[in-house]
Amino acid sequence: FQQPVLDLLAPSLGRTMLLIVPAWLIGILSGWGIGLGVALHRSSLCRRALSVGAAISLLPPLALAALSHYVIHFELGWDIPDRVVATFVLVLIPLAMTALTTEEVYRDLLTSERYMALRGLGWPTRRILLHEGGQQAGVAVTSNLSYVFLYLLSGSIFVEIIFHLPGLGT
Repeated sequence: FQQPVLDLLAPSLGRTMLLIVPAWLIGILSGWGIGLGVALHRSSLCRRALSVGAAISLLPPLALAALSHYVIHFELGWDIPDRVVATFVLVLIPLAMTALTTEEVYRDLLTSERYMALRGLGWPTRRILLHEGGQQAGVAVTSNLSYVFLYLLSGSIFVEIIFHLPGLGT
């Protein structure tokens, strides 16, 4: 081709970003809420469900995309646009990682001596969770952002191949 690699990838990269960025944002925001909810509920059943869901979502993206494509289109017979299904498959990755991270941070906070001391000073649980837990969970989630984004980028190539979407995978 005798062209710079960036010139070859630039048009496809933009279409791939249209798939990755919404999945990244939806997954992080919803994962944060799920992690907080599981930590507050303190049920071993919720914790196990989160662990099983995270394990399923961390299957290789190729297998997850192929399985979801088969189930949705052939078994259920639903006529959902491929871009929506592909985004859903990609949402599972940041959702699981964020939910596990925030659940662990909030669970540790709720069992800490600092939490008990702040409750003893009259702080409401909501304020402690928003102020103390939000800072701690924010640091933990932020440290995972680049890892999650790179995982999404590599997974999107397989998802684009399975769903015949334009981007780096085609």
